[in-house]
Amino acid sequence: TLLIALSVLVCLAVLIVMELAAGKITVPRGTWFYALIGLMAGFTTMIGNVAGPIFSVYLLAQRYEKKSLLGTSAWFFMLINLTKLPLQIFFWGNITVRTGQITLLIIPAILVGAVLGALVVKRIPEKPFRWLVIGMTAVSALRLFF
Repeated sequence: TLLIALSVLVCLAVLIVMELAAGKITVPRGTWFYALIGLMAGFTTMIGNVAGPIFSVYLLAQRYEKKSLLGTSAWFFMLINLTKLPLQIFFWGNITVRTGQITLLIIPAILVGAVLGALVVKRIPEKPFRWLVIGMTAVSALRLFF
């Protein structure tokens, strides 16, 4: 957990420097870098369900705009969670009939939250949105320390 938190904070520091440099600094491109980010995201999601901060930092560093960042994140986490599903069911036994029932019960609340989130995000301009994601990612990383 501490290693993940430290990694996210280092990535955040680099991202903040990049934001302040207004696009003059770029992140590496290439298969090796994409594989490294994928490995980090896969590892952190399996050991602590904390790939969100790493993936957010990556997308912000790649200069994704708000809509692309949210859409790419949605696809990424849908795919990563579908990949984890068999492990959670058969290896760890974390997903049971009972947890499935609970999930079905909270679907209406999830849908309401998703609609409210979409309405709020539409009202946030691009630059404040980027800093909001950076701030929330920093809070997530700091929470990992405690």
